[in-house]
Amino acid sequence: MAEWRFYGRRLELQQLVDIFARNRWFFVKITGRRRIGKTTLVRNALTTCSSRRIYYVPIPDSGDAGVLSSVSDALDTFQVPEDRFPRPRTLADLAKLIEALARDGYVVVLDEFQYFNRKAFSQFCSLLQAAIDRLAADAEHVPGGLVGHPPGPVSRQRPFSPHTFAA
Repeated sequence: MAEWRFYGRRLELQQLVDIFARNRWFFVKITGRRRIGKTTLVRNALTTCSSRRIYYVPIPDSGDAGVLSSVSDALDTFQVPEDRFPRPRTLADLAKLIEALARDGYVVVLDEFQYFNRKAFSQFCSLLQAAIDRLAADAEHVPGGLVGHPPGPVSRQRPFSPHTFAA
């Protein structure tokens, strides 16, 4: 069987690598059709960031409990210290956690972010938007950042432009 490899996208890959290396707040939005290689692009860029702490979580197509379980599992997988970053019990806790991780220098990747577009997650999206606004206002003092596909209603209200890559 043939092995699939990542190819092309050198410009986008280098742009991501450069953003990750800046050591200041960033918010990167990755867009594109399904199965086009968005996740692979991000994962390849992350492999060059050996000095950066990474928190990567695939958001499941489920309700609050499933999302929070996946988040906690990923925190354990990436050995994020529980004494400094308590496991979220609510979606409000999750928004606070994402902000705390970015402030501490983590590259936070929320894969399959589009699942937060559902009405049931609208409150979380508002809380996350508030966290993003605070991080952006203090960008020079925030060494980490966020990578994802922002939810529709929030992205239309965003007062700043994230770096956007079309995959």
